[in-house]
Amino acid sequence: MNRQKKIGLNLLHAILSNRWKTLTKSEKAVMFVLLIRSGNRLQCYPSVAEIAEGCGLESHSIHSALRVLEERRHIVVWRKEGCRNHYGVSMWIDPDKPMQKST
Repeated sequence: MNRQKKIGLNLLHAILSNRWKTLTKSEKAVMFVLLIRSGNRLQCYPSVAEIAEGCGLESHSIHSALRVLEERRHIVVWRKEGCRNHYGVSMWIDPDKPMQKST
């Protein structure tokens, strides 16, 4: 399966997933940007400004959405001082098990 088709299937699965039903429009927009940027590995490194540009939202809305998405385990955020955050999209994981960063 080619890369674009896989990304499309990932997005379709995410949209139809029950896990997205309680998200606000801003949170869904941030998830879309992260999914599109993450590709097959479901991981990406965008800055808040890049996410905001992709969503058409202000940075404070992005920070708020990222916080909620992380709290609800839709994403995992790895932070390192002086570097961009690393976002992992957790569409298919068991929310009761911790995620591990792939290497």
